[in-house]
Amino acid sequence: RRLRAENAKLQKQVDMDARTGIKGPAAYDRDKANAGAVGAIDLTLFKAYNTLFRNAGGDAVLAAFGEAM
Repeated sequence: RRLRAENAKLQKQVDMDARTGIKGPAAYDRDKANAGAVGAIDLTLFKAYNTLFRNAGGDAVLAAFGEAM
């Protein structure tokens, strides 16, 4: 029981980006609900925003974007 709980905790750490709190690609690959979802989103201006507001600002944008998805 304890080992399962520890493994679940570790899996969550692997699946989620620590700075943004959104799922990484590996988590989506395992997620059966998203198995048929295909798409790409262009965040063309993100690099300029991230450069201007540094990583903390960019991470906030990615977290908000991830929640909206």
